[in-house]
Amino acid sequence: DYRDERGSYDRVVSIEMFEAVGERYWSVFFDRLRARLKPGGLAGMQVITIRDSAYARYRAQPDFIQRYIFPGGMLPTPSIMRNLPAEHGLSVTRERVFGEDYARTLAEWRSRFHDAWETIAPLGFDERFRKLWSFYLHYCEAGFRAGYIDVRQLTFRVSGRSSGTPRARNAIPARTRAIAWWRRRRLCGCRRAGGRRRRARRWRDRRSGASPARRTGRAC
Repeated sequence: DYRDERGSYDRVVSIEMFEAVGERYWSVFFDRLRARLKPGGLAGMQVITIRDSAYARYRAQPDFIQRYIFPGGMLPTPSIMRNLPAEHGLSVTRERVFGEDYARTLAEWRSRFHDAWETIAPLGFDERFRKLWSFYLHYCEAGFRAGYIDVRQLTFRVSGRSSGTPRARNAIPARTRAIAWWRRRRLCGCRRAGGRRRRARRWRDRRSGASPARRTGRAC
């Protein structure tokens, strides 16, 4: 059970499991996912979603799949898959949507199911099951082709900071700060020129015995 997991991971993958979690546990799922990822870790999810405009009706009245195939299941919407993870410190870095591919896959499953029925029936499956499963595959294929449901792959990263909160300097890796400093030095011509002028001034001061000139401003 994902709720009992205590390890820490660089990568976590969830493939069409979220739909079976149940709406009341969606926040728990993302809370545990965030807690189990190491800093900089990534989570990949493949999820079937339902169109945002259809969600209220779908949520209020169980459909065929919820009654006969996956009792207790609930499909999220695309907006839920972006907004809810963000509330738990996870941001979407990549997203791929491929509902038409899934429709084709379902058509292949249905064809192979019918072709193999003579070997399936002796395993204890009756005519009612054949009709139920055939309708289920047709039903899902139609939903994907119509765009009523979709399938998407999302990559989540642990958010670096909350919106509007300044990022602490020590939260940036030292190596990243060093590289940024060196690039600024290389790209800033006036800083290099200012440095040469200061070195030349100090050399003249040492030769003449005068007090070193004090820098009062930045080169750039």
